[in-house]
Amino acid sequence: MATGRTGLTDSMNNFLKFYGDNHISPVDQNLYDLNRHFGQRIGLYRSLGLGPLAFKGRDVLEVAPGSGHNAIVTASLGARSLDLVEPNPSGFEKMVALFKAQSPLDPSVRFFNQSLEEYPVGATYDIVLCEGLLPGLNTQDAMLPLLAHRVRPGGVLVVTCADAVSVFFETLRRYLARLMLAGQGLDLDVRDDRAAAVMMLSEAFTPHLNTLKGMSRRVEDWVWDNLLNPAATSMASSCEFSMLKGLDRSGQDFYYYGSSPVFMADWSWYKAAPLDAQSFNQCYRQSYLLQRHNLLHTHETGSIHTAQVEPLYRHCQQFSSMLEARSNDQWRTISPDRVLLDLMPVRGVLEILESTDMGQSIAALREYLQLLDIGRCPTPAAVAAMGAFASAFGRGQQYLSMMRA
Repeated sequence: MATGRTGLTDSMNNFLKFYGDNHISPVDQNLYDLNRHFGQRIGLYRSLGLGPLAFKGRDVLEVAPGSGHNAIVTASLGARSLDLVEPNPSGFEKMVALFKAQSPLDPSVRFFNQSLEEYPVGATYDIVLCEGLLPGLNTQDAMLPLLAHRVRPGGVLVVTCADAVSVFFETLRRYLARLMLAGQGLDLDVRDDRAAAVMMLSEAFTPHLNTLKGMSRRVEDWVWDNLLNPAATSMASSCEFSMLKGLDRSGQDFYYYGSSPVFMADWSWYKAAPLDAQSFNQCYRQSYLLQRHNLLHTHETGSIHTAQVEPLYRHCQQFSSMLEARSNDQWRTISPDRVLLDLMPVRGVLEILESTDMGQSIAALREYLQLLDIGRCPTPAAVAAMGAFASAFGRGQQYLSMMRA
């Protein structure tokens, strides 16, 4: 069953505006290996404490499933009902088409082309999934309570998180992208220039993306969503939604349940474990704060002095905030001196890392700074030819599951 929109609301968020203005849904995945796709998704659910039987006979809600590539896996796990709420018309149409192509539509799966704010107020669920939405969302403080209220007692809420450290290398690529656009005289306020920008940036960053094992998105979609989408910049600054924020803002009756990656540690004896959610979650908050530097590079973990973890984060956030605040007009007139000033937080990150064993991150940042050493706008060919930096990607978004008391 498919339900249409009741009309756009005043609370349209920054994601919807960007996707709607450009008539895109840049979240498709390549399903050339369906068995691998299903295996990866079920493995993710397992790390979140949700084995296949956790879905069987349950009521499930997924908010913002995009084109539905992950939802087809969820639909195969035997839920009593699966409601898919996708407000982007382009994504909604692709999702319904995908489900029809996979098999005859199951009456237990319902499609809603509307926002969560427009969705029927009374419905609650055993499992609520919200992936890739809250980080960068300018209405996240209103959205999170809406999600939490949909979870039944004993049910599980799954969200994704990201912070200035986990997306730092992606933020550095956004900065490169803006410099390349300035160097080529492309203006993102001009529609034809946006199309040319997607082509140029795809050529520049395809060699980088080719280093990612399991990369399943189209390069053009990645460019739209990670380099040109303003929300991608804000997810590391004004609209950050870290695991810390997820644990703290979900409500007083939500307990940490699982995560991906799994780096939380709890050595407490079960008989001595605190009963209230805030105290129970404290050890997981602390694990995150002490290890957040390991979100920097997907290919390495390392040791860092405890006192340096917070300054590392602050440097990453400072660079992200600068990038978010800069207007298109300012990019058109950027000078070499301005570029060198912009890079000061990056040098701060490198200075901290040089006393650690995080060699891949150190090599990547050295190469990045060398590319921009005189403040020049790099060419797409120079970016495509990068070595250590090309394979430097952060751990991006993390998954967090929480159980409601």
